[in-house]
Amino acid sequence: MKNSLLIRVYSFSYKKSPPLKDPTGNGGGFVFDCRALPNPYWIPELAPLTGFDEAVVTMLDASQETKEFLEASLSMVNSSTRIYREKGYTDLSISFGCTGGKHRSVYCANKISQYLIDSGFDVRTIHWQMEKDNEMYCKKRAMILAAGFGTRLKPMTDKIPKALIQAGDHQMLDWTKQSLQKAGFDEIVVNAHHHAGQIQEWYEDIEISDDSIPLSISYEEEILGTGGGIKAASRWLHGPNPFLVHNVDIWTDFDLNYIYSNHNSEDIATLVCQERQSSSYLLVDDANKVCGLSVKNKDNIVSDYEGDLKKLGFTGIHVCSHHLLEHLSEMDCFSIIDVYLNLIAEGETVRAVTIPGMWFDMGSHEKLEKLRDHLRKSQNV
Repeated sequence: MKNSLLIRVYSFSYKKSPPLKDPTGNGGGFVFDCRALPNPYWIPELAPLTGFDEAVVTMLDASQETKEFLEASLSMVNSSTRIYREKGYTDLSISFGCTGGKHRSVYCANKISQYLIDSGFDVRTIHWQMEKDNEMYCKKRAMILAAGFGTRLKPMTDKIPKALIQAGDHQMLDWTKQSLQKAGFDEIVVNAHHHAGQIQEWYEDIEISDDSIPLSISYEEEILGTGGGIKAASRWLHGPNPFLVHNVDIWTDFDLNYIYSNHNSEDIATLVCQERQSSSYLLVDDANKVCGLSVKNKDNIVSDYEGDLKKLGFTGIHVCSHHLLEHLSEMDCFSIIDVYLNLIAEGETVRAVTIPGMWFDMGSHEKLEKLRDHLRKSQNV
């Protein structure tokens, strides 16, 4: 089972943000310069508007220069999309830049995106500068890690992926998806490997019954670990704002929107933790900075720390800066915790946060039954 072609269409500002790095590591893609087109910014009544507004669209639609520019752009794009499909390539980026990233680039990106959607392509449109500047256009992206084998839940996971194990009146994947939607996330990607065909069937059922948000599947031909899974899904996660990662094998009533909103934009990641028993612990100082990892009472401290260190259990929920995608390992299969520890040692900040709420994992049959019992009691299931 392979990933199909995904086309990412960007608008950006040459003045405020440079052309974008390709998060997939493939490089390439188109970058079109819109600055030769008529600029709505110089028309007083259009200056406060954007490329989404009808008055700006009408003005640019009427421009012969704009029409010729789009036709020329489409000619090149059409050639590549045909060849990419024939060769089974999975990624193509198309970027439009203008001075402020608000009018012309947004208009062109929307036009090209709609054309490609109408042509049957899977398209994600990222208005980089507008997402950074205007909360109205900010897209909240999330990933559900669901590719694991679920070894500790055998023999159930011999036949189904742990993501589709029933807990209460929902499968675990449904619980997580609903929590993310409730918290206002706009786009979700789920990675899949073990029994990936069943994840595909779940996805197809969702597409038919619920098209409220874009949902994608990142297929892993080989298991990639938590870090490798995020790296492989980076094409769906790329944007100017943080993204949230959520393990599928946990259930919680945490306020995910609160967690996302309180991530410090200068930190590389925020990890949600608890004071609980665990096989490994994050070592966290008095400033809530993660400074190391403790496994079987062996402490690996990778940075200086303030005050005392406390041991906290990681919950499997973290908010990541989009800059994290630039630091992922050259390897295919690796742990995201290892990446965090390496970045902390290099001077980046990874912060821990604890919040009130219920948290259950599916680490064993006994733990799964505790979750099911909680759901029966609290929701009459």
